[in-house]
Amino acid sequence: MPREESESAKTKWFKDIMPLGLRNPSVLGFVRNDFTVFQTDPLWWNDGRSWHFDETLTKAALNAASSESARVHAVIRGHQHSGVATPLMKRLIASNGLYRHWQELGTADQRELPQESLLNLTQSQSVKANAVYTLNVSPDSVYGRLLGYTFATHGLLTLGNTFDQWHIEAVTTVPEVLRK
Repeated sequence: MPREESESAKTKWFKDIMPLGLRNPSVLGFVRNDFTVFQTDPLWWNDGRSWHFDETLTKAALNAASSESARVHAVIRGHQHSGVATPLMKRLIASNGLYRHWQELGTADQRELPQESLLNLTQSQSVKANAVYTLNVSPDSVYGRLLGYTFATHGLLTLGNTFDQWHIEAVTTVPEVLRK
C-alpha cells in the first residue's frame, strides 16, 4: 500500500482536540490505563479512572497496531504506583522493580507471591511476544516511602536483528538521597 502524503494522512487519521482533562474526552489507548496481573483476570473498568487491560485485549491491540512490515511486540511501561501492597506492587518489589504480567493463573485477590523464578529479572531474559512489562515508581516518592523499598529500577532492553534475539533485564540502584 502506498504511503499517504503527510497532510492528507493527518486529516484522515488524527483529530485536533483540546482535552478537558486527563480522561476527557476519553482515555487514549494504553495511556493512563493499567494491566491485569493474572492470566485469568478479565478486562475491567476502575470507575472514573481507567481500564485494566487483560491479556486477550492487549494482544488484540498489539496485533491491530502491527502490519506485515512492522510489528509491535510488547509493552514496556513505567511506572506503576500505589501506596498499598497490591498484588502488582508486591510483585514489582519482589522482582527488583520490573515485572512481566500474566505469568500466573489466579485472581487479583491472591496476595501470596509466586515462585521466585517468575520474579527474578536481574538476569537477561528473552522478551516475550505480546507481553507487558511494568517498571516500579521511584523509591524516593510517597509510594516508596509507604511500601518501604529503597531501590530504583530501569529496564535494559537489548535488541537483536530478529525479535527472538531481544532481551530485557532489571537494573537496580539505590538513589543517593536514600543512601544516607
